[in-house]
Amino acid sequence: NLQTVGFKNFKAVCLMGRKDPESIKSACKLYQEAADAGFGPAQWNILECYPNDPQKKDYYLHLAAANKVAPAVEALAKKEKPDPTKICEQLKKDVRLPEADQPKSDEIPHLKGCDSEALYYGIGVPQDFVKARFCAYAEFTQGDTLVFGGSGILTMLYANGLGVAKNLPLAKRFSCEVAHAEAEMEGMLDALSEREKAPTTQRFEFCDEATSGYMEGFCSAHQDRIAKRERLKELERLTATWSDSEKIAFKQLKAASEKFTAARAENEVDQSGTGRAAFVIHETAIQERDFIESLQKLETKKAPRYSHQEFKISEKKLNEAYLASQNSKKKKDWGTITAEGIQRTQQAWVGYRDAWVEFARIKYPSYAAESISTWFIKKRTHMLFRSF
Repeated sequence: NLQTVGFKNFKAVCLMGRKDPESIKSACKLYQEAADAGFGPAQWNILECYPNDPQKKDYYLHLAAANKVAPAVEALAKKEKPDPTKICEQLKKDVRLPEADQPKSDEIPHLKGCDSEALYYGIGVPQDFVKARFCAYAEFTQGDTLVFGGSGILTMLYANGLGVAKNLPLAKRFSCEVAHAEAEMEGMLDALSEREKAPTTQRFEFCDEATSGYMEGFCSAHQDRIAKRERLKELERLTATWSDSEKIAFKQLKAASEKFTAARAENEVDQSGTGRAAFVIHETAIQERDFIESLQKLETKKAPRYSHQEFKISEKKLNEAYLASQNSKKKKDWGTITAEGIQRTQQAWVGYRDAWVEFARIKYPSYAAESISTWFIKKRTHMLFRSF
């Protein structure tokens, strides 16, 4: 009866936990009795007893799945799912590229150096899906090394029916061309197949299906490219009415900012994982946003003001934070970050802070040099304490 076979299965689980040969042998005998009596969990557990017998493993896996044992159902579904690599190979054979959708041979030379990502999303240029398609085909024929270009853009154009008739088999074919992990490829194909079964007006986006650190880097770069455009627009707006001398001082400040931001991203961000590109882009964006926000606060006279005493205290705290980073016992947990890298970043930061003091002297003379210096010292101290 159910209680008896359930007890046998439970006892077998306990015996398996001992891991010695005699216990495992006894456990397998109990599993066998319970499995042959039709007890689903035992039919799943007995797979451990047949590591080198694929036929028996397959037999009991199907029995356990038929008995609705959740892990068995999941394992069987995964086993029976077609290999995404083979699906892609078949798609490349079966799905032809429509000649009518491609640029004519005499148009291709004019597309050299075009940017399908910019055309598709309207980054710095008017959004134009037809031009994006022609450009993406040109990129595709020239080597297709970009995720957001060539095949990637063509996938989205055909999946969404933008500037061209919707064609999900063709979208799937192009998604196979983009380099990503097998699990990611599977997810991409599944998402597009779902659209065939249940049409939706929601746009298909590559990054919604990204799961690997590799793709995360491309997606971060893409999102930052759009955000960076907005940051540049804000800088143009802020500086539009400035005098020539103010613009010259600002140019020097911007150069110091870029030098510090690059040093911070290169030396104070751990780049040991597959998501390293995304982490670097994220930190760069943080510093670029802070640069603009600092300007906005000075423009609106909302920047903080600090006393001489606060300046002295902040200097002391910065020195403590910097020395702590150099003498930290946790350096082994930093990945690619080194004490020497922090030193190089600190040198770049000193130049950056001094550039702010000089710029404020020209553009915002109501702010004392020590007050500006204190403001940026506090920001740097927070960075060092937070990171190290």
